[in-house]
Amino acid sequence: MKIINLINQKFGKLLVIEPSISIKAQAFSKCLCDCGNIKIIQNVKLKNGHTRSCGCLKKEKGKLENSCIK
Repeated sequence: MKIINLINQKFGKLLVIEPSISIKAQAFSKCLCDCGNIKIIQNVKLKNGHTRSCGCLKKEKGKLENSCIK
């Protein structure tokens, strides 16, 4: 498997901060989210846009939806 270097590339709120590692023929990168959390994300999910944050986007969206419902 060819591992592509994604260091310093930004995907949504995630910035890749460490090189890819391969686990069971899948590449993962350590990412820093804009909110400050660090998470290891599968490279394919970063590149196809499936994962754009550490999970904080989903939390923010839930808070916005709940604040609009009265």
